[in-house]
Amino acid sequence: MFRHSVAVKWSDEDNGFIAFVPELEGLSAFGETQDEAVKELLVAAEAYMESLKESGQEIPAPSKMGSYSGQLRLRMPKWLHAKLAMEAENEGISLNMHLVSLLANRHGEHETVNAFIKNAIDAVKDTFQASPFNIGEEKNWADDTTIQQIIEGHRLTADTLYVVVGGKS
Repeated sequence: MFRHSVAVKWSDEDNGFIAFVPELEGLSAFGETQDEAVKELLVAAEAYMESLKESGQEIPAPSKMGSYSGQLRLRMPKWLHAKLAMEAENEGISLNMHLVSLLANRHGEHETVNAFIKNAIDAVKDTFQASPFNIGEEKNWADDTTIQQIIEGHRLTADTLYVVVGGKS
């Protein structure tokens, strides 16, 4: 079974599709359709692998889909760290949330961040509703407009969360 990656790109120069294996430099095949290019590539790849085996060379390992934890270590200049920390403080959010928001905005994923924040607020509400420490009759839940304003401004301070989950402002 062939386990290496296959990529297919259009070539104006060849007026057709070129299929290639990123892990196997120099191996490519032409086809008038994508399927034809891949079919030709698999034939060429089999011959290429066989020639590597016969000559005693190692076959490059196939690349695999990675799994990501959602965490990374990031190094930056001290002046940038300070600037970003001050921006986060001014917004009333954590530095982590500020960085996620900046990155998401940069990649057009603002809606994802908003959904994450709304889910976090909903989870806090659910926790307080189920909690024996809830306020009972005096629930003062924020309406959807208030929640949307909080989401849009990313202003998740302790006071805001207290109001959202039922405290008095």
